[in-house]
Amino acid sequence: MNYLSLGVRLFAIASLLYSLEAFGLFFQYYIDENQYNAKPSLVVVLANFIVPLLLAVFMWLSPRTITKKLLGNDIYQPNSIQTESLLSIIIIGIGLFTFYYAFVDTWYWIIFYNAISSSSQIPTVILLPEQKASIWITGIQIAISAVLILKSKTIAKWLLNKAR
Repeated sequence: MNYLSLGVRLFAIASLLYSLEAFGLFFQYYIDENQYNAKPSLVVVLANFIVPLLLAVFMWLSPRTITKKLLGNDIYQPNSIQTESLLSIIIIGIGLFTFYYAFVDTWYWIIFYNAISSSSQIPTVILLPEQKASIWITGIQIAISAVLILKSKTIAKWLLNKAR
């Protein structure tokens, strides 16, 4: 198993842990009463649990396929890894790390908006400037992580050329 496959499996574990944490949200909103009586739709809460779970299962069962899609046919053995490939793997790792937090934040804002908009005590949804900024930052995190993951080889070549 190469380094990127290991990283994909670690991301699968992180996604599974988030999924289990999100399952607790179901109990918080549908079993316990919360102070605003705000309940997001059941579909959103279940998607918050099911999507990361399915992502974790897919990544756990097919890390080599994902690695092949990201790196192409350049699957190297750990002992013969090239500098550019190693840098690509590190960049993808940073991208996966960034994507994980962006993914968690995205689900947070979906649940938050759905809960607030369905609350009977809050007639209109008004987001504070800090909340709007946080939503924008989440979008930027998703864009940056997508570039890091999908263009890792190009970024690695560029960095190696700049270093020389």
